[in-house]
Amino acid sequence: MTIGSNDFCAEQQYTEQQQRNHDLIKSLHDSGMGYWRIADYLNEQSIKIVRGNAWKNTQVLSVLKKYRERLDRIKNIRQFNHGV
Repeated sequence: MTIGSNDFCAEQQYTEQQQRNHDLIKSLHDSGMGYWRIADYLNEQSIKIVRGNAWKNTQVLSVLKKYRERLDRIKNIRQFNHGV
């Protein structure tokens, strides 16, 4: 039996800045840019991370990875087979 568990898991929404940053990073990465180049580009454009710091390659990778993990988690939590 599959039970949706929407009420048991808080789903935080991305802020507008987080969503814009992710979308820009994703498009740059899809166009073939590497993490170092994306970080340099964001810093040249004076785009800061949410905490106001400059970008590093590891943070670029983290944005892409965490977004994928978040989507998978939401998908899996919302339709989980509880074996009832």
